[in-house]
Amino acid sequence: FANSKWGKMCLLNQQKVEKSEKYFYDHGMIATITGRLIPGIRHLISIPAGLAKMNYWKFLLYTTIGAGAWNCILAALGWYLHSAVPEDQLTEKIAEYGEYIKVFILIAVVIAIVYFVLKWYFKRKKQAKL
Repeated sequence: FANSKWGKMCLLNQQKVEKSEKYFYDHGMIATITGRLIPGIRHLISIPAGLAKMNYWKFLLYTTIGAGAWNCILAALGWYLHSAVPEDQLTEKIAEYGEYIKVFILIAVVIAIVYFVLKWYFKRKKQAKL
């Protein structure tokens, strides 16, 4: 897949895949647990675990720990918000801070896209000079 047209569109190549596989072989437990804590990655962490042929029961244990920690964080955040904000103002506060969070995420995504496009551009320009 990495060497296909679709792989290149996803900014993949054989070297990146091999590096990722090596990292997952060396740090599979940490990668699985922390992967479950990161939005966006949490849905995809099963793919490298499967590609690395991680033991099913170990994966189940690590993913349960990571997903459990994520749910505890969300529950604690909900409990804190409920105790810190009166119930009649809770919906307003969620809407207010939701806008800030949307803007922050949008800015972070734009910065990431600009970074990767510039990295790709300068790498391609450097290869063209060689």
